[in-house]
Amino acid sequence: MKLFKKLLGVTGVCLLTAVVLAGCGGDTDKNTKETENESVAHEHTVGADWVVDKDSHFKLCTECNEKTEVEAHDSETGKCSVCGVAAIKKDGACDLYFYDDNGNWIKCIHYAADGSTTEDKNEYEYFEDGNIKTIKMYKGDRLAYEAEYGVDTDGYNYEAKSTQYNEDGTKYVCESDSKGDLMKETMYKADGSIEYDYRMEYTYGDNAKKMNEKKFSGDKLIQEIKYIPLFVDSWGGGSYKLEVTTYNDDGTTTVEYFNENGEPLEDTDETAAA
Repeated sequence: MKLFKKLLGVTGVCLLTAVVLAGCGGDTDKNTKETENESVAHEHTVGADWVVDKDSHFKLCTECNEKTEVEAHDSETGKCSVCGVAAIKKDGACDLYFYDDNGNWIKCIHYAADGSTTEDKNEYEYFEDGNIKTIKMYKGDRLAYEAEYGVDTDGYNYEAKSTQYNEDGTKYVCESDSKGDLMKETMYKADGSIEYDYRMEYTYGDNAKKMNEKKFSGDKLIQEIKYIPLFVDSWGGGSYKLEVTTYNDDGTTTVEYFNENGEPLEDTDETAAA
């Protein structure tokens, strides 16, 4: 009998221990789940800057990186009034433009209809008055175009020199005066040698209207254009090319005539070499 009572006592102790351990285990799981839920469902700390994609702008939580304040772009005026980007959509594609403080675009992300993306960017230098001094344009990581700007006597910006870098390694360089007239153009081959190098000279009439243009290859005159006044206004008026004379390599000349719309007329003079 005593032995039975001892066994019963030991069994009771074991059962009590098991219940206590089971209870502790249940509380541990519950506490762990509550802790996990607290770490997920926290109060967001919202970042200061807008983040954008082609459809919307939003801010990110600085702790969990979750999107907050998600809104569609307001592009009724061209640029979104909230985040400042311009989303231009067409045929399932979208170009997303970003701008600097001077209003010039500095990055464009191209979203193709198939979901792929490419990125272009511009880099600027500015004069103290805010006019552009230099610009570099990149297609992906490739420099595609760069230009240097001048400021004329009236304070207006003009492109003084530009270089276009082609994918095949060739490049085209041109220089212009403050009137916007081309003064020099050079085409370089991929190996750096010159394919052609032209220089232009101009004669201007009253109110700075262009009257004559001469084009040289080295010291050789290869083309001459005569202009006629088209109109006169407070800006100086305009003119259009009336007659174009080409001096051919074989010593002959070809003369073409144009109307005020720039359309060639049927009259063409061919002059044999002397």
